[in-house]
Amino acid sequence: MRKVQRFLEVMRPGPGAVVLDVGFAPEGKEAGYGGFWAENLNPLARFKSGGFQIIALSIDPFGDAIWNYPHMQFVRGDGRALPFKPQAVDFVFSNAVVEHVGSRENQRQFVRECLTVARKGVFITTPNYLFPVDPHLSVPFMHFLPRPLFGALARLLGHPGLSTVEGLNSLTASSLQGCFTVAVQVHVEGIGLPLLPETLVAWVLHPLASGGGSADTT
Repeated sequence: MRKVQRFLEVMRPGPGAVVLDVGFAPEGKEAGYGGFWAENLNPLARFKSGGFQIIALSIDPFGDAIWNYPHMQFVRGDGRALPFKPQAVDFVFSNAVVEHVGSRENQRQFVRECLTVARKGVFITTPNYLFPVDPHLSVPFMHFLPRPLFGALARLLGHPGLSTVEGLNSLTASSLQGCFTVAVQVHVEGIGLPLLPETLVAWVLHPLASGGGSADTT
C-alpha cells in the first residue's frame, strides 16, 4: 500500500478521474504465486475509497477477477500497444510490470504507450535490481549472476518464464529513467529502505493536462 499512498500523493486523482492499471494480474495467475503475491500484485484494485474509476488492463484472461472487483472495468491488451486513443485516461498506474515486457527497447515502448494514453500523469513501479533479494525468486544475490547461469537456476527452481530477458529484465534507477525517451520531467525515487530501496518508482505529471473525463477506447 506504500505504492498506492505515493501514487495518491503525487498524482492526486480526484473523484471522477479515470485511472488505467496497466498490467493487472488476474486472480488465477495470482493464486499460482501464493498468498503474498495474491495480496500485493494488484494494490490499486484493493483501494476502493478513492472515488476514481479504475480500468484494469491485462494481456491474460481475467477469470474470476471480474466478479471479485465489481468496482472496476476490464480491458484485454498489451502494455506495449495499448488499445486506447491518446490522452484517453487521466492517469496510468503500473505496478511491477515494466520488468516483464522484454528488452530495453520493449520497456521504452511500454513507457511511451503509458505516456501517450495518460492526460495527467503516469506512475510506474518496479523492483530495484540493486536490492540483494529479487522478489520474483526470493533467492539472495541470484539475479546478479550471469544471465545464462541465472536462467538455468530459474528453470531449476520451476520458473522458466523468468529465465529469459523476455520474462524478466530488471532495472536500476538509471535504466528506469532511461526508459522515458519522451521529453517529460520524470521523477525516479525509492520506496523501502532509505539507502537501498527494494522498490523503484518513476512518475511524470503532464503540465498540459487538466480536468477529469471518461476513457475513450478504440
